[in-house]
Amino acid sequence: MRYNSIPASVKKYVIEDQEAVDSYLTTLGGGHFSDTATGGDYASSVSSIPYCKNIGIRGLLGAVSPAPGADVFDMLGGSGQVALAAQQYGLCSFADAIITADIEIDQVERALRRGLRAVPLDLADPRIIRNSSVHHLLYAYGFHHLSPDARASAAREAYRILKPGGTAVFYDGTIGTTTERISSLVVDRLSDHPHKYPHPTVDEIEAAAEAAGLELRGTFRILDPQIFLSATGSQARQLAAQYYADHYAIDSLSWELLHDHLTDAYRSSNPIDAPEMSTGRQELAGWLPWNETYSGPTSAKLLQAIFPCGWDTPDESCRECVVIPREGVAVIYNKPQ
Repeated sequence: MRYNSIPASVKKYVIEDQEAVDSYLTTLGGGHFSDTATGGDYASSVSSIPYCKNIGIRGLLGAVSPAPGADVFDMLGGSGQVALAAQQYGLCSFADAIITADIEIDQVERALRRGLRAVPLDLADPRIIRNSSVHHLLYAYGFHHLSPDARASAAREAYRILKPGGTAVFYDGTIGTTTERISSLVVDRLSDHPHKYPHPTVDEIEAAAEAAGLELRGTFRILDPQIFLSATGSQARQLAAQYYADHYAIDSLSWELLHDHLTDAYRSSNPIDAPEMSTGRQELAGWLPWNETYSGPTSAKLLQAIFPCGWDTPDESCRECVVIPREGVAVIYNKPQ
């Protein structure tokens, strides 16, 4: 991939030295989530159930809330899960303002083929992005894959490339959350590719951002369940197990085995002492437990939370569901004016 492949609407953020940009792009390539490394299973799992994280994505996009004309760089964007979900399901009013960025070239090329605005970037070293040029940055669904040094570098670079008054949202399943417990006690026990680094703590994220000169705006809980819809309960459970097998490189995974490991994860999770952001339990109160998996009839409330622009009544394709509750932490910072 070269400078000329970057969409024109994104080039305004990129330095003018085309030779330097092309040289930088040669340093990026495949990685843990590339088609080469996974045989396409990871990307396929995201594409096969594009609504899977809609509730969490709605909450995160609500944390950004850009002004008209302001763009949002999704710095761990992969092949465009956040941007596609926002566009396809009407999760926010600024879906076209999302720019998908990722270190893995083949993921970015997949996003471009889908018609998304996208650019290859190493978030710990986005040297081709101009100083003080970006309105908003989102670091989500992958911060735990970075080394602690890379996390600190990402915060420093966020300060450099943000406009004064710009916002950086760091989101992850911090230590003790249900998301982290699932990652550590389910994925890392079963996967052929366990995580290299521990999940961050809230204190680690705050220390890195504040050392970089960013100012804390708030710390919030994000309700972020994984949701699987189907015509029957057995199909929904099979769908959930297959998603975990593909998404996390797990061989021969049955729903029963997945359920047992999820139960262990919930038993060892700790509640988050922070206010809840946007979509959350208030929309789904009265029918769904949030400290254990749910398999059963799909509630109209759940469909409204997943598909805010429609689907008020379940149809044959989504009468049953599996919900795997997860909860993470969004830490929101501003660059001082």
